[in-house]
Amino acid sequence: MDKKIKISPELTSFINSVGNFIQYWGFKQIHGKTWALIYLYHRPLSSQELKDILNISKAQLSKTIKTLEQYHLIKPNGSGENGVYFYTAEMDFMKAIMHVLKTREAKFIDEALKNIKNLSSAKLNTEINQKNLVKLQSIVKMADSGLKSILNFRVFDFQSWKIFKK
Repeated sequence: MDKKIKISPELTSFINSVGNFIQYWGFKQIHGKTWALIYLYHRPLSSQELKDILNISKAQLSKTIKTLEQYHLIKPNGSGENGVYFYTAEMDFMKAIMHVLKTREAKFIDEALKNIKNLSSAKLNTEINQKNLVKLQSIVKMADSGLKSILNFRVFDFQSWKIFKK
């Protein structure tokens, strides 16, 4: 069984701040808190340790871990006694960010494109301002084009991000 660990009030405060920041971007606060703790801790953390430190249920931790793994933000790092898993963070920020953009934001934009196309082809002449609809359609198309440009751009100079690599 894992020894219970305590984290400093400063680390607790910081991971709470990361949780708030991540929540702003549409993720759950617990996703940011869990990721920040795993990223900053000096060794891989077990699921039991994460549950205890974050004071969350096993079910909530399981959902959180699944989401963070799905977005390639954390990864399993072996297992200990009784099959308890340990986790580490993805150290390549850009790889993780690009994956989130590709799997999450691209879906949002695709859905918006589909819905605005349906709206523009509907016969709602008296319900909506057609001029504003055309403007909004242009904005969504620009967002789609911009995201595709970012995702397809392979040569990117992230020298200032080197500190985040192992």
